[in-house]
Amino acid sequence: MKEINYVNGNAVNPQGDGMKIIMHICNNKSRWGAGFVLALSNKWKLPEQEYRRLSSENVS
Repeated sequence: MKEINYVNGNAVNPQGDGMKIIMHICNNKSRWGAGFVLALSNKWKLPEQEYRRLSSENVS
């Protein structure tokens, strides 16, 4: 297993070459629209679309 490499900077502008994974922990409120996720939505449309799709499919 590789070691986790912590990097300071802007998560929506990943550094270096190759594929990147942006980890974000959220609660179970199924809400999108404040804080860090707004920066994601401004840069990429797919994360919000997939979050909303998965949230609607997994409503308890």
